[in-house]
Amino acid sequence: MKPLIVWPVAVLLSVAASFAVARFAAVSPEPAREAPSAEVDRLAALVAELDSRQASLSKSIEELRSLVDSGQRGEMRVPMGEIEAAVARALESPDEAAAKEDVFVAVAVAGADTARSYFDKLMAEGLSQTDKQAIWKEAADAGHLDELVAMFEERAKANPGSADAQLDLGKAYLQKVFKAGGGPEAGTWAIKADKSFDAALANDDRHWEARFSKAVSLSFWPPVFGKQTEAIRQFEILIDQQGGSASNPSYAQTWLLLGNMYQQLGRADQALETWQRGLALFPDNSQLLQQISNGQGH
Repeated sequence: MKPLIVWPVAVLLSVAASFAVARFAAVSPEPAREAPSAEVDRLAALVAELDSRQASLSKSIEELRSLVDSGQRGEMRVPMGEIEAAVARALESPDEAAAKEDVFVAVAVAGADTARSYFDKLMAEGLSQTDKQAIWKEAADAGHLDELVAMFEERAKANPGSADAQLDLGKAYLQKVFKAGGGPEAGTWAIKADKSFDAALANDDRHWEARFSKAVSLSFWPPVFGKQTEAIRQFEILIDQQGGSASNPSYAQTWLLLGNMYQQLGRADQALETWQRGLALFPDNSQLLQQISNGQGH
């Protein structure tokens, strides 16, 4: 299904603000001079017209403010201060083309800052996966998903030897998978994500999160593609690399998900053994306890 085409609020703001500037700039008062009564009346009418146009411009800006603040269709929220400042500069200039350019530049910069702000948030240290996913969702709802993915592509391209940069790109591609849902488009982004995880592992074969992300993403492929066997292999490599360590609570997920994969393939005894080994290392893990309980009940 083709995506719904929606005019961004930023574009509407640019056009409306430029139109308002053009209309206002079209009238320029003549220098005051000695004049008969009729001339004075004409100048008074001109001043009244200017006052009317200025009031109209102010009203337009307020309407634009309402549009932006309403956040219609999840579009970008543009700081009105940026637009109002550009309009003010434009009214001081006799050059209508320059006035329009100022307004469009202000809106474009505001949009770039908004997209960049999501990128900066995602790059902050100490964020949980839940926090990051919330930021991704907010950015996608605001229409910035493609911009963010492009930023992560540029970062990965600029840092080919960084496992973290390649990992982050793979996770960005997964956001496109989530957005696409099912179908060929989701498959295309999933393949790109898997290649990015491979690039991360090529830089650091023991990068836990890169291998874990690869294994998990492969486990969600439809069975017809036969990716489950490769997912199991990646989880098994992680088990070996973890070496029976319980130093990282995330390691418990490797035991849990590997057991789940065995179970999906009908290897119930192997699944139960895997969960039990995991529970020996992480005795307080409720998910492992639940899976063992379920497995022993069958």
